[in-house]
Amino acid sequence: MTHNDVETRVHTMSDQKLLSYIQQLLPAQAVAILERKTERIHQGTFGILYRFQGTAMTADGPFPWSLILKVIHHSGTEPIDRSQPSNQRYWKREPLVYQSGFLRQLKGQLVAPRCFDVIQYADNEFWLWLEDVGEAEQVRWSTARYRLIAGHIGQFTGEGLQNTAWLANAWLGKDLHRAQ
Repeated sequence: MTHNDVETRVHTMSDQKLLSYIQQLLPAQAVAILERKTERIHQGTFGILYRFQGTAMTADGPFPWSLILKVIHHSGTEPIDRSQPSNQRYWKREPLVYQSGFLRQLKGQLVAPRCFDVIQYADNEFWLWLEDVGEAEQVRWSTARYRLIAGHIGQFTGEGLQNTAWLANAWLGKDLHRAQ
């Protein structure tokens, strides 16, 4: 995967394909995209994040929308071998957990962004179409806030551990602390 190849595919995405994701966001059926823009919001070692946003026309009138496209890739040239599920930075883990459907089954306060599609390109690239949960606020958390989040993570982890069929997946990386 070259950076230019991804940029070209992202910026030439058809309105029709984009509309199929937008329709999953809006309360009324979208019939057309009135406006759209795309911006790269992050690029790191393991992938690129894009924000698609605009306005769609529905029977109820225009609605604003926003989606995140996360392009995850594995070049094989990284200094760390991320090709093994036991590696804490296993490159396929996030696409595989979304494809498994497990995150949609969880109950409780801690939830993952909704995933509208996972597309695999070749053997070394995935595109994840995700709900845009907005920018993280730069606020200082109180001890009570940390306590609340810790409880939500504990509930999330406990519920996950009850699903023995899900735990059998190698990509979960059950022994990550031993792989360091």
